[in-house]
Amino acid sequence: MKVVAIIQARVSSSRLPAKSLLPVAGLPLALLCAKRAGNRGLPVRVATSDHQSDNALFRVFQEHNIECARGPLDDVLRRFVIATADLQFDDIVVRLTSDNVIPDGGFLDGLIQQFRRSNLGYMGTSYPEDGLPYGVSAEIFTVNLLREADCRTVDGVDREHVTPWIRREAETGRFSFPTTRDLSYLRATVDTFQDYQQVWRLFDGETDPINVSWLSLCQRLESDSGSGFRIPYRIKHNHVVSRMTLGTAQLGLERYGIANDDGRPNGLVAAEIISRAVRHGVTVIDTARAYNEAETRIGQAFEVLPRDMTLTVTKLDPMAGLEEATSRDSIRAAVERSIFCSCHNLRSRRLDVVMLHRSQHYRLCGGAIWQTLLDCRKRGLIRELGVSVYTPEEAMSVLHDPDVLHLQIPLNCLDRRWKQAGIQESLQARPDIIVYARSLFLQGALLLPPEKWPRPARSSARKYCTQLDRLAEEFGRESRTDLAIGYVLAQPWIDTVVLGVDNLRQLDANLLAVTHAPLTEEQVSRVEAVFADIPEDLLNPVTWNTIDQVHDG
Repeated sequence: MKVVAIIQARVSSSRLPAKSLLPVAGLPLALLCAKRAGNRGLPVRVATSDHQSDNALFRVFQEHNIECARGPLDDVLRRFVIATADLQFDDIVVRLTSDNVIPDGGFLDGLIQQFRRSNLGYMGTSYPEDGLPYGVSAEIFTVNLLREADCRTVDGVDREHVTPWIRREAETGRFSFPTTRDLSYLRATVDTFQDYQQVWRLFDGETDPINVSWLSLCQRLESDSGSGFRIPYRIKHNHVVSRMTLGTAQLGLERYGIANDDGRPNGLVAAEIISRAVRHGVTVIDTARAYNEAETRIGQAFEVLPRDMTLTVTKLDPMAGLEEATSRDSIRAAVERSIFCSCHNLRSRRLDVVMLHRSQHYRLCGGAIWQTLLDCRKRGLIRELGVSVYTPEEAMSVLHDPDVLHLQIPLNCLDRRWKQAGIQESLQARPDIIVYARSLFLQGALLLPPEKWPRPARSSARKYCTQLDRLAEEFGRESRTDLAIGYVLAQPWIDTVVLGVDNLRQLDANLLAVTHAPLTEEQVSRVEAVFADIPEDLLNPVTWNTIDQVHDG
C-alpha cells in the first residue's frame, strides 16, 4: 500500500488572510509544513483551490517541485479526491493542514505504523485526550473511504472538513502517544495573528527548521508558554467542556453581585480576563443579552483570540414586556431581534448555544418562543439550544425535550433542593445534556463576612460563616472559595461550574481552585449534614431585596 501525505492549503482565510504565505523561518508557512512532513521521505502533495487567489501559492509549490492539485475553493473533500486520483483503493492518505507546522516525518511515521497495525479504515489524533498541543494533529484513512465519502455526502460541513462522513460511517480508532505530561493547554496552530507570532518565535533562530523534531518543538513551546497548566475538562456531546465556564455578567453590568466592590472592569482588563481564561483551558464562555456590554466585550476579545477552542453560550433577551396574548408575529420578531443582536455583538454569523433566560418562555404563548428558536437553528443561526432555570421543577419540565442540550442551574454547598428532587436520577436518561452550575457563591454572599450577607440570612449568617470556615479547615481546603468549588465539582452530574470574576486576581484564584481535587463522597455528606435545612428565600437571589433582579449568572 502506498502512503501519501496531502496538505490542504489556501490563501483566502477569513481570520488571517494569506496566512499560508506568511514567512516562518524564511519559508512560507504552507511550504514549511510540506517540507517538514516530507523530511523522512514520505511523498507529499498539496491540495489547494483553482481560484485565482491561490495562484501565488500554487507557484510556490511548483518552484519547490512539490506536487500541487487544484480543485473547488469551497469543496475541500473534492480537492482531496483530485489529489489522489492516481492512487489505488487500498492506498493510504495522511491528511494535514498547512497552518499546523509542528508535525514532521518522525511524527507521521509513528502514526502510519499504528494505522498499519490497526486494520482500521481511519485513525486520527484526538484533542485534548491525547495530551498534545492543539494543532499537533493528523488523520489517516484509506483512499477507498475518501472516494466513498465523495460519492455519499453533499453536506457542506462534510465536504469542508473532509473526514466527518468517514468518522461517522467507518470503523475508526485513535492514535496513542508516549507523552509523560499533558500539553493540551498549549496551542500550536495558526489561526490568528497572535498564533502566527507564537509560531514565528518558535522557529526563530532555529538552524534546521525543516528537520528539528516535533518533540523538540513541543518542549520549546512548553518552555515559552506562560500558562503553566490547563484546567480539567470533560468530553460531552462532542464538546470539550472545561470544568470551569467563564461567567461574564461582571464584565457587562455596572455592578453585579453583593460582593462586587470593584464595579465593572474596564475594556482592557475584561479582554485580559477572557484571554487568560482561554489560555488556561477554559473552553466555555457564558453570557446573555441581559448582561449589557458582555456580549460586545466577548466579541471584541475574539477578534484576536481563537474561536476554534471555545463554546460561547448566550441567553435570549428576557423580554420583560412579553405577555401570553402577544401575537406570534411579535414574538418571532422579538426572538429574531435578540438572535441577530447577539450575532452582531459576538461578531459571529452563527451562535454556538442559545439558552432561554426565563424557563417560562419554553411554554409561553403556546411555545412560540421555543419554536422560533428551533426555526433559527434550522436556518443555521444557532447550533444548539438550552434552558437556564431557577428551580428543580423548572429543570424537570424541560428534560423530556431532545432539543434541550444545555441546562444551567443555580447550585451551591448550602442547597439541598436538587438532590431532594432527584435531578441526578432524571439526568441519567439524558447523558447528552451539558449541565452548568452557576451561583456557587450565592452571588458572592458565601465569601462575605456575616454583616454583608443578604437580609434573609442575616440572623444565621455568623453561624453559616463559622461552619463554612471549619469545614474548609477540616478538609484541608484553602478557603471558602475552594470549599464551595470543590463541593459542586464533586457532583457527578455537574459538567462545569460558571464562575464570574471582577478582576484578574479572582480569575487566577478560581482557575487554580478548579484544578484541585473535588471533595470526597464522605466530605460531601458531611457538608450536606451540616447545611441540611437552609430556607429557600436565601437560596434564590430573586427574593433578595438588596440586589438587582437580573438572573444570577
